[in-house]
Amino acid sequence: MLTCSTEDDANAVAAGLYMTGEPVIVMIQHAGLYASVNTIRGISMDGKVPIFYMIGLLSREKDKDPKDSRHSMVRFRGAAARRVSASRTPAWRVRTT
Repeated sequence: MLTCSTEDDANAVAAGLYMTGEPVIVMIQHAGLYASVNTIRGISMDGKVPIFYMIGLLSREKDKDPKDSRHSMVRFRGAAARRVSASRTPAWRVRTT
């Protein structure tokens, strides 16, 4: 496991590991997804580097659906999910208690 300073760094490290044949999973919080969207576009989409992401939902209220959250970044998660879906990128929502 490697710890990176920013999500942008994590994407670049993941790309380098992919190029050497190493399996990679990038674990970030959903706010980091928004922060690194340009890097993701450049590396994953334009560079055609497949990266597997596990994205945690920071400030999730376990008793509410994300769209009903009082936290704006959690509510905005829906917009990001729709964009991922529109790009035909496989994605799954995993819920834990």
